[in-house]
Amino acid sequence: KRVIKGVSYTSLEGAKALVAAGVAKKSDFWVCVGFSGWAPGQLQNEVEQRDTWYLASADSGTLLTELLREARELPPPGD
Repeated sequence: KRVIKGVSYTSLEGAKALVAAGVAKKSDFWVCVGFSGWAPGQLQNEVEQRDTWYLASADSGTLLTELLREARELPPPGD
């Protein structure tokens, strides 16, 4: 599913299927793990309050550059 031009998301099973079909390579994927959840209407209310979320447009290059920058700041596994 497309997020923005050049950035999409899928399940692990979906990624495996794309690789098996020859549509993608393993190196085309980044694995991101996490969870966020909101009650119905909660996120919309937080966005409308304008004191919790800051919305901005971004292209895929900006998004991927920021993800790489943040990844470099993480401690090594096991620390």
